[in-house]
Amino acid sequence: MSVGITKPGDYDMMELSITGHNGYTMKLEATYTLVEIYEDIFGDSITATISIVTTQDLIDALPIIGQETVRIKVNHPGDTRLPIELNMVVYKLTDFSVDQGTTSFTLHLVTPEQITNYETRISRAFEGAASDIVQELYNTLGSQRGLIKSSSEDNQKLIVPGMTPMKAINWMATKAFRQGAADFLFWEDVQGHNFQSLSELTNAEPQFFYKYGIPNVTLDANTEDKNIITFKFESHFNVMQNMIKSMYGGKAKLIDIINKNVTGIEYNIYDQYNSVDRIESQPLFDISGQGKQFHPDSLFLLPENTDMTYNYEQTFLRRKAQLQLFDNLKLVFTAFGDTQVNAGKLIDITFPSFVFGSAGAENPKISGNWLVTAVKHTFSPKNGYLSSVECVRDSQGDPYPQPQPIKTGLPYYDYDSTGAF
Repeated sequence: MSVGITKPGDYDMMELSITGHNGYTMKLEATYTLVEIYEDIFGDSITATISIVTTQDLIDALPIIGQETVRIKVNHPGDTRLPIELNMVVYKLTDFSVDQGTTSFTLHLVTPEQITNYETRISRAFEGAASDIVQELYNTLGSQRGLIKSSSEDNQKLIVPGMTPMKAINWMATKAFRQGAADFLFWEDVQGHNFQSLSELTNAEPQFFYKYGIPNVTLDANTEDKNIITFKFESHFNVMQNMIKSMYGGKAKLIDIINKNVTGIEYNIYDQYNSVDRIESQPLFDISGQGKQFHPDSLFLLPENTDMTYNYEQTFLRRKAQLQLFDNLKLVFTAFGDTQVNAGKLIDITFPSFVFGSAGAENPKISGNWLVTAVKHTFSPKNGYLSSVECVRDSQGDPYPQPQPIKTGLPYYDYDSTGAF
């Protein structure tokens, strides 16, 4: 766990500058009011915005025309945590206004690899594991940041038909599998790019420990640093979307037109839920059969060709189910910022029981490990460094089915078998 800070939310904006197409550099440390850096496990690139308030006409002075580079370097003062150190590109300017001689506007930024991506097309044949092909595709971006990747166990033989590198990488993610898991994703966090299996991430040890409770109890900055200030459960489950997106299972017909052959594949999450690693031990739904099990009648028609590798049996239906699992139990919380809490990290959160009369008890259903899917790092001279963290689970701590609640006192009312109170 990171240690060493002296004040939660404190940060050191070590460098914030913009360089124009003419090579001229302006310092922005004294003119920014807000810097937001956003990373998302379901996004190819991190993005950032910088809000500027100044009495100078920076837009025309540089000038800012959408060909500028911005350097951001920020860290915790006096600590040994990894800094956020980014070279980004301006792609949009919004919210320009003038009020009594003061000019304000917002710069929108992406990393250079995103620009290079749209300037590059790949049309060639590839053979080998998807993770190795992804490395080759990634190298075409000319990135200096590096790619962290999980090795896949598949063997591909295919043609990338005129795709941008990132589109081709995301295509390869749909084809990659490892030990029964077909949940590979490609994303960028503030430390670099990633091509990894979600189930492998969930099998790691948590790197940070958060809790929700009374603040300022210990007066230790390194404890307050991991206190949840506010939280909201955006979703606990979504049965309709799970059915539509075939999380519970489905069928597919593989149609080989050349050889005039049709084969079928099926997937049932109730039977195969435990075939890959999960964050916690218990599923989000009843797999015992005592409760309702959903079996939507979904059917997919997929092209097949023995001269190319498709791996539909290992990937198509499995991937749909495994990724949709992460779109059920979803939490967003705000805490003091930490530069090393990034998308793709596993964290441990302790929640108290929300049942009346259970003071001090831990909530077994939602306490435990969570996978961070997105982080918005917010740096403000006025409010300090805060992070908005989105995290998800594909499982929980309490098993289903559960015993009936004890109906004593408000808000429960006892009634007899006839339904009368």
